Amino acid sequence: EILPSDWSSDVCSSDLSTPALIFIHGFRGSHLGLTPIMRFLQDYQIYAPDLPPFGNAGTLEEYTSDTYADYIIHFIRQQKLIQPILIGHSMGSIISAAIAEKYPDEINHRLILTSPIPEKTSRFFASLQPFVTIFPNNILSFISTRFFFIPKNRQLYKKALQMTRLSGANFANRQDIKKVAHFSATTAISDFTFQKDVLLISGDHDRLVPQNSTKALAKKLHAQLAFVKNSGHLLNYESPEIVANLIRSFISS
Repeated sequence: EILPSDWSSDVCSSDLSTPALIFIHGFRGSHLGLTPIMRFLQDYQIYAPDLPPFGNAGTLEEYTSDTYADYIIHFIRQQKLIQPILIGHSMGSIISAAIAEKYPDEINHRLILTSPIPEKTSRFFASLQPFVTIFPNNILSFISTRFFFIPKNRQLYKKALQMTRLSGANFANRQDIKKVAHFSATTAISDFTFQKDVLLISGDHDRLVPQNSTKALAKKLHAQLAFVKNSGHLLNYESPEIVANLIRSFISS
């Protein structure tokens, strides 16, 4: 794994007195995609498991909110973590919501959702999902980074593209990818009911999720809401330090 030098680090603190944070990545991602944020939170215990079928996670028989929730809870129990704070990004925000509904007592009362998915994907984006099984990683990474990335900083864009390629490079097989694509297009945070103290962090130029949908979700959940300026859906690459500071402030409040 060759990461951009200023985005790579040992992200797990050995200080067990600090809260445990579990980062849950999005579709076609891996733990690598969230390292830009995690490097600013190294004084916490940090965990970032890969989700099946991505990275080194293996596969699941089915890809549903239940199987993903069970997968993360198994990880929490295996690591012997006591009510960790979940931080879900994009599809990871959906999975975090599923866990909050199914296993409310096994996670912290605080829940952080970045680039959250309030409602099911539009028919247009849903119709594009099957193409993830056709195009090679380099092409898909280029298309998704160009679409989701906002800042006109060429060096930052190049690093983000490199990270997107690395995050999407490893997966079990294309059939599994197709199943996860269906899950990500047909499931949303609004499908779940839970009582948590929620922080929503969204880019103010997120092309995938309209601001009105995020505001409506914040109202429904009685959540705190922060829009990060000049950022899109990939705010983990675009504004990682700002996102980390928002997370830190929320945890400390």
